[in-house]
Amino acid sequence: GATVDVTGCTGDGTVAIRLEPAMLDNGAGTKNAFSAASSSATVNNTAPTVSFSAPSISTINSSSTASYTLTFTGADSTTLTNGTGTGITLDMTGTVANCAATVNTPTASGATVDVTGCTGDGTVAIKLDAGTLDNGTGIPNVLSAASDTATVDNTAPIATAFSKTTRSYSQQSFPSSVEVTFSDDADMSTVALANFTNTGTCAGATIDSIGAPVGQKVTVSLGGTGACLDG
Repeated sequence: GATVDVTGCTGDGTVAIRLEPAMLDNGAGTKNAFSAASSSATVNNTAPTVSFSAPSISTINSSSTASYTLTFTGADSTTLTNGTGTGITLDMTGTVANCAATVNTPTASGATVDVTGCTGDGTVAIKLDAGTLDNGTGIPNVLSAASDTATVDNTAPIATAFSKTTRSYSQQSFPSSVEVTFSDDADMSTVALANFTNTGTCAGATIDSIGAPVGQKVTVSLGGTGACLDG
């Protein structure tokens, strides 16, 4: 018998070998015929790649999380490790800092990555580092292009105008609601009831609820009782 090494294959597909005729002799002058093919070996010279989903939420702050789904193509294995950020590069713009990436449930098919803790304002995106995927024949991925960005906004909305509606209580005027207008750059999705406090002279007033934003305005509904003059 013998061993045969096959090397240097380019492209993608399969390769097999055959023994050519007359390479063997039975000692009586009878030669072998052209053999059938051996089992084939797969030839794979294509580096694995990754694609990214859009971030799970488009705007985050220091206390929220943007999640990305990563889909791998042509990978046989990955060096990504569950619960760590190794293998993920963060691209931050503006004043964004302190972002952390965490890989979840990595397999040869894909993974999810959570981005949290971002401070400042700007954008954040992720990249998959070179060498984190292998196609099964020793060919790794290259550094990927960046994912879609998530906006990082840690600037509190700025109220620029107030317009109140009053109601009567004990022959005095008492605010029943206040329409609050915010600056054009305010992210209205971050405006919440907890953002409002009673800093006026109506000690008996309560801040009960806020309506859904309409453009850059929300209506804050007030309740409670107290000695409040119109003002």
